[in-house]
Amino acid sequence: PEGAAWAEVRLARLPAFHMAVRTENDPLSSELLKDKGYWEIEDVSVWGEPGEALDIGGNIGYYTFALAQAGWNVTTFEPMDRNTALIEATLCENPSLASRVKLLKIGLGTQNQVCSMITLPNNVGNGCVRCSGDVNKGADLANPWDESLYVTAGAHFRIRRLEEVP
Repeated sequence: PEGAAWAEVRLARLPAFHMAVRTENDPLSSELLKDKGYWEIEDVSVWGEPGEALDIGGNIGYYTFALAQAGWNVTTFEPMDRNTALIEATLCENPSLASRVKLLKIGLGTQNQVCSMITLPNNVGNGCVRCSGDVNKGADLANPWDESLYVTAGAHFRIRRLEEVP
């Protein structure tokens, strides 16, 4: 996708793979583009034996692909088009991982509804969900987010309850 590059992800005791990342305004991508080769966790064996996993708010797919590379089957929920474009590019680049990843371009919540996403300009892949009647204005009522600092992040998207997802 436009504004993307390939980063080599190197996890402990696993073969390296290429992942599509942003070239700017994304701390996770910046870390992967440095010669580090991983984000936060290098040894995915801390998650135990491979099985089934949900990645809720998959972002650009780092944890999805790290789990898949370790043998997990992963269902990823990510509604932001700018993130799913990167996930889809990584899926195309890594067919062996693609067989273990199911990407659902929806959000999860307590009720079915249509919502929007906002982001900070210096972290465009990390969104905050905004739904009709939303009262979530920050970590606590005494310290609300200054939403004037945020920008809209694409089209509206669907939120579904997990038990209603096929």
